[in-house]
Amino acid sequence: MRTEEAFQRCFEQLPTGVFVVHQDTYKILYHNTAMYRMAYSKIYRGALCHKVLKGADIPCAGCYMQRRTGRAHFFRWQQENILRDLS
Repeated sequence: MRTEEAFQRCFEQLPTGVFVVHQDTYKILYHNTAMYRMAYSKIYRGALCHKVLKGADIPCAGCYMQRRTGRAHFFRWQQENILRDLS
């Protein structure tokens, strides 16, 4: 099994939403099914994270991606009803 396939199978098993964002473009590279449900089916690969999750045209203030150091990082981000005002 390839690494990418193993990664996807692992995250698909989680009951919580997971998504991966490109650190330079803010484009969503991956999301699991739980995240798709949490985002009311509005999230998709290639979408800008701030656009689909916040309805914003620019990156969120204090975005973790702006604080990166050049290495890959994992962040825990929690917010209730992330798309409440967009549905």
